[in-house]
Amino acid sequence: MHILATLTIRNEAAYLKKCLSYHLGQGIEIMVIDNGSTDESLQICESFLGKGVIGIEQLAYPGYFDLTAILLKEAEVQRNSGADWLIHLDADEILQSNKASETLAEAIGRIDAKGCNAINFEEFVFLPEDSTADYAGRDYLEEMRYYYCHRPGSRRLVRAFKNGIGASNLESGGHRLEGGKVKMYRKSFFLRHYIGLSERHLQQKYGNRIFSPTDLAKGWSKNRAGLTESDIQLPPVEKLEKYPFSAKKPFRTRKAYKKHFWEWDF
Repeated sequence: MHILATLTIRNEAAYLKKCLSYHLGQGIEIMVIDNGSTDESLQICESFLGKGVIGIEQLAYPGYFDLTAILLKEAEVQRNSGADWLIHLDADEILQSNKASETLAEAIGRIDAKGCNAINFEEFVFLPEDSTADYAGRDYLEEMRYYYCHRPGSRRLVRAFKNGIGASNLESGGHRLEGGKVKMYRKSFFLRHYIGLSERHLQQKYGNRIFSPTDLAKGWSKNRAGLTESDIQLPPVEKLEKYPFSAKKPFRTRKAYKKHFWEWDF
């Protein structure tokens, strides 16, 4: 089974070696779309060509984050891929099966054999434990342990889906599938979201970020638009869960937050 992830990047050097190595090791091929990176991102991706990264395409950067343009470019790549299954992937994410014993490719094959054609992912947002912690250049997948479950709605991150079912994630900003004949697998897989590697990294990543007027008119990125660096402060570690909860059940979902941490009252 050919499973292809589309990964659009802009200045993601801090994440790319881990992200690419992990997902390629899960039996997934990746098409990278570079959105005008000015750091080492492109060179890192080029080092993976022929090793599971099947190509690198370019998408011009207009001076602001343009999710509509990104999703349209990814849809074009997906249409021309010939892949059996497709994945929408971000560089700061790790996607995994809900069963520890299988790779993501094996899990998707299992779901396909059941006759399902789409998989939702439950989001777990990992944070540094305090303002002094910095995981840049470190093995953040192993060392970052504190997280919260982010669930503003049910089945909101349908990141893996079968090609050719006639559904699209464009109208939902890459979250849900609309149209077509979607048969969702009843259980969610896991999405580990390493949103920032330090408090300073978070401030630089989201503070004063400019978003596409088209996206904002659709109601996208409302929780990030207008954030300044001073708005982004890490919550007390007592607000977070510690990973893994147990070998059989790595994540706790008993306390799911509808909003991201910068909107919490603490």
